[in-house]
Amino acid sequence: MKHSFIFLLLSIYLVGCMPNKPEYKQWVKQAEAAWPAAPEEARAWLDSVEYPVLLSDEWLTRYCVLACQLADSIGSPLPYMDDLERALYYMEQHGDLTEQARMGFYWGRALQEEGLHRPALNAFLEAEAQSHEAEDWHLAARVCKEIGILYEEQDDYDSARNWMEKSVKLYQQTNDKRNLGLTWRLWGKEYAALGKLDLALKCMYQADSIISQLGDSTDMSIIYNGIGNVYHMMGNLPKAKAYLYKSIAFDPNNSAPTCSALGRLYLKEDSLEKAEYFLNEAKQPSSNPYTHMELLYHYATLEEKKGNLKAALDTMRKYVDIWDNNIMELRQVDLAEAEAIFNRTRMVTENARLQHQADRRAIIALSSIVLLLTFVVCYQYQIGKQKAKNKQQEQQIEKLEKSVSEKNEELQFQSNQIKSQQKDFLAYLAKVVEKYKSKENEITNLQQRLSERTLQARKEMSNLREEFIKQITLLLQKTSIYQKMQEYLYKATHKKADKKEVHSLSSDDWQEVYTFMDIIYPRLHFRFLQAKLSEKEQQYCYLALFGFSPKDVSVLMHVNSDTPARAYTRICTKLEIKATDKRIAQRLAEIGLSD
Repeated sequence: MKHSFIFLLLSIYLVGCMPNKPEYKQWVKQAEAAWPAAPEEARAWLDSVEYPVLLSDEWLTRYCVLACQLADSIGSPLPYMDDLERALYYMEQHGDLTEQARMGFYWGRALQEEGLHRPALNAFLEAEAQSHEAEDWHLAARVCKEIGILYEEQDDYDSARNWMEKSVKLYQQTNDKRNLGLTWRLWGKEYAALGKLDLALKCMYQADSIISQLGDSTDMSIIYNGIGNVYHMMGNLPKAKAYLYKSIAFDPNNSAPTCSALGRLYLKEDSLEKAEYFLNEAKQPSSNPYTHMELLYHYATLEEKKGNLKAALDTMRKYVDIWDNNIMELRQVDLAEAEAIFNRTRMVTENARLQHQADRRAIIALSSIVLLLTFVVCYQYQIGKQKAKNKQQEQQIEKLEKSVSEKNEELQFQSNQIKSQQKDFLAYLAKVVEKYKSKENEITNLQQRLSERTLQARKEMSNLREEFIKQITLLLQKTSIYQKMQEYLYKATHKKADKKEVHSLSSDDWQEVYTFMDIIYPRLHFRFLQAKLSEKEQQYCYLALFGFSPKDVSVLMHVNSDTPARAYTRICTKLEIKATDKRIAQRLAEIGLSD
């Protein structure tokens, strides 16, 4: 009872020391309950979680999943990059393949927003492979489109085009017609950037055929704006104007970029009144911040065409100043974002350090008390156990003493027996040694006789082989090809004056030589291949086997008189034949006849 009370107090102490943020978990639950019926309310509940990093891995993952869904639906910001990385790690341990791919996709988007293009690309590629493996074609299409946009931001339009093509093919396997049409437009946009305007126009029309079926006026305006810009690049200004007018008609409230494009087009045609009208219309609010900045440049061009050079120069100076200010603002924004990220990282690190310190103190205190109690209980238990063990050991010692005395008597008796057996064994060993020596002498005599007979057999085999090779050589010298080579040799040595009558061996003659040699010496050609002999070197070997001298060989091969000797030396090296062993013909014959 006393020990139970102590452990209860320790449990209460441990629970009190554990860090807890129950309101964070409750707010995440409220946000999940509000989604998807009330996305704005869900976003408000998530914003209440001021420091998501203090959540456990499971609850942080639930927070990030819902925040990413809200980012897709209402355009709210994605979670912080380090939070997404923790969620991705948790998904890799506990989520299925689709959940891992989706979280990797959002992590890549967060990296892309931070300007970390290379890590973002690696994250996208990993998510694309996982979504393919999970056969989630819609997610794979989204990832491919995002990779294409990433390459477009780096001005790598050819790679962007390839990924947009993959995205289109994947969207075709889904029912998402809207994203399919918009991706066709992005594909055409990459073709336009590469200067392939016919293909760009084909993609834009494909996007038009899909989006027009859905009836979304905003999307139709975007498609017609793209078609008009492609026709503008092709120089077909009437069609460009027609599609740009269509774009304005479908979405007049967001027509600033289209009006700017029409203003540029009329400037090109020198229709200054219409150009000025549409440039003025382009001043309406726009989601593209660069539209209004580019207007100053177009106004400067307009004033120049009107002949107002001073006004054109002043407008151009304003344009340059605005761009300079914009660059400075971007730098300041980047600096502010960097400071915010640094402060947040420092805060998270400090919170983690303090949390770790509190956890460590609680664990040390609890561990110390548990160890102390365990030590006391174990000590008392060991004392009682040791007493019982000592009694058992005393009894065992008495038994062992009796056993030792009995064993000593047995050992003395066995020692006497071993001594008598030793004497008998030594006498028997002496007899065995004498027999062994006599047998050893007999074996030595037999080995000498065997070696003599072996030498004699080898000599007889060598004589038989030499005789056999001589018979084979005589047989070869009776063949028609040998007679033909003798005739060639005779003509070459006795009719030097008439060189036209001197012949050399033809390819058919050599083929006949090869046939005879393959029949008589079946292993020879294989050894030549192993030694990597050239065809010329093989011919030298075959002529030697016919019994021709190096001088005759030089005549038959039409080479210098000392060439065959050098060739035979080289051949001996390749075949690993000692030049002083025997004549080259005999060694070649032995090689050809060996197994």
